[in-house]
Amino acid sequence: MPQDNNITWQAPDHEHGHKNPDWFWAIGIIATSIAVVSIISGNTLFALFILLSAITLFIHAIKKPRIIQFSIQKGGISINTTLFPYDVLESFDVIEHKDRPFIIFKSKKTFTPYIIVPTEEGEQAEIKEYLLQYLPEQALEIPLSHRIAELIGL
Repeated sequence: MPQDNNITWQAPDHEHGHKNPDWFWAIGIIATSIAVVSIISGNTLFALFILLSAITLFIHAIKKPRIIQFSIQKGGISINTTLFPYDVLESFDVIEHKDRPFIIFKSKKTFTPYIIVPTEEGEQAEIKEYLLQYLPEQALEIPLSHRIAELIGL
């Protein structure tokens, strides 16, 4: 029999690690070098893309994380005001990654194939039991794009 109560919690939208000035210098030097080589080789548009990407990366690195409201309910998964109904989700997995619990949802949507949701410690069993009423569990891993973002400190 499905549970009627919702499971809600809050978490930051990303892990905010302090970046020292060396990190900014390294990204700046790498981006500038690639842009200069691109301009020399006649690819000005790519140089502009690299410089804009570096600026965007800097802005994201100094931005403090927002607190996001997560909710698992009868109608689907809610992240702030966005609802992901269960019929657009294929499966889920509750995992530990870097000593932190996450739920990974596999989506049927092409542009958002995975939805990664941080959870609170100790809530995994309750969340898993609730989700099994609506979705099958499948072994999933953190996507490569997420791992690359972690690698460069985002």
